Amino acid sequence: MAKKMVFVGKVGLIVMGFNFAEDINARIVEFLRTEEGQKAVFEAVTSYARKEQMKAQQKARDEANRKREEQFKNPVQIAVGNSPIIGNPKAKITIFEFSDFECPFCRRGAQTIEEVLEKYGDEVRVVFKHRPLDFHKNARQAHKAAWAAHKLGKFKEAKAFLFDNQSRLGDSKIYEELAKHLGLNFDKFKQLMNSQEAENAIKEDEALADKLGIQGTPTFYVNGVELPGAQPFQEFQSVINKWREKLG
Repeated sequence: MAKKMVFVGKVGLIVMGFNFAEDINARIVEFLRTEEGQKAVFEAVTSYARKEQMKAQQKARDEANRKREEQFKNPVQIAVGNSPIIGNPKAKITIFEFSDFECPFCRRGAQTIEEVLEKYGDEVRVVFKHRPLDFHKNARQAHKAAWAAHKLGKFKEAKAFLFDNQSRLGDSKIYEELAKHLGLNFDKFKQLMNSQEAENAIKEDEALADKLGIQGTPTFYVNGVELPGAQPFQEFQSVINKWREKLG
């Protein structure tokens, strides 16, 4: 008899347990239907998403730092070729700038490069590489114009003009304005700009970018250490200063 009572007692507890769980579930469902409950869920999900985002960002930073340290030991080798150079041609620190004249991020990156040149002067040189993206319909013509200006000794000024007038690259008269701004004979400038040689020079830089795996613009290499995107001045400063220490 005692054993049966114990058994019944256990069954009762189990039944009570089920009833208790069902009651809790019902209360949770009821709470989640309220504005307060929905707010609590939203805050919990937002907090979780923020933490996951921070983890992902930290992982990306760690990977970028690891890659950067590896490149300080084994820099990416890039040939200057016939590309335009801004700054001291004999500088020990070379910044390769893969850029697109119609890309707003490239314009921002170019402004940062101006800060770098102002800060470091003859210690650095900037080598420009053409990387017009296919979905920027006016970019290729702008790069041909920049190449023509380079052949006539006016690349630095042309680069500044094209980025300053980025929103007008589709204007048919802008290249005549550019030639006038640079003090160049427009017919000669136009002939160079529309030449096969200009197209070949751009294709050569595009092939190099593809070989390096460059997808987006701008992408920079400081003595072979990659800085992707429109990085702030402090990032360039960090890499340049480390190279200054390594080079003595």
